Amino acid sequence: MNDDQMGNGAYQWMPAMSVSPKGRIDVVWYDSRNSSGHTPPWMELYFSKSEDGGSSWSTNERLSDAFDTTVGYPSQSKIGDYIQTNSDDRGMNIVYSATFNGGQDLYFIRKNVFALDIPRLVAGTDGEFDVTGAKGNTATYLAYSVKGEGSTFVATLNVTLNLQNPKQAGGMMMTNGAGDAQWMLPIPSGITGKVLWFQAAQVEKVSNVEVETVG
Repeated sequence: MNDDQMGNGAYQWMPAMSVSPKGRIDVVWYDSRNSSGHTPPWMELYFSKSEDGGSSWSTNERLSDAFDTTVGYPSQSKIGDYIQTNSDDRGMNIVYSATFNGGQDLYFIRKNVFALDIPRLVAGTDGEFDVTGAKGNTATYLAYSVKGEGSTFVATLNVTLNLQNPKQAGGMMMTNGAGDAQWMLPIPSGITGKVLWFQAAQVEKVSNVEVETVG
């Protein structure tokens, strides 16, 4: 999952992993890829996620400022392995050790992920499609498939949708500053019992796949 340049001497260590109820794998770790010129090495907290059971991973994201991991408490020259994580369907809760105050303390951070949530769909009514945790103020698209999950590269967005023969649902939406967006789309009559697969996408980013049976 590490997308840093191999062989550059950087450390990626102390990983912690948790899994959301819908199966997304979230991982955080300490990373020294940006510590050039620091002696001893400084670390930052990094994050990546997988929506397909670990077959592919999202672009690594830096979550914290840099801190010196050789400042122990009260005098050990090492950071303690105090990382705990818990994932839900919209993100990851993280408790980690850092030394921003000159000694070892515990910090909490919430990492929201690009998530698509769909309340129950009912034929002949408007369906609600909610995106949270995406990039703010950015064009966002909703795709659907009637054939199931697959792998479809979309060149205009430089993403691979995890859908088979996807089609666009509704128009383009701009997320707000917090990265949220919502579609209200009519669900055709006469498709009760139909299974549909949905996924949202931005440039180089995709959400989870939501599977819905129309009521």
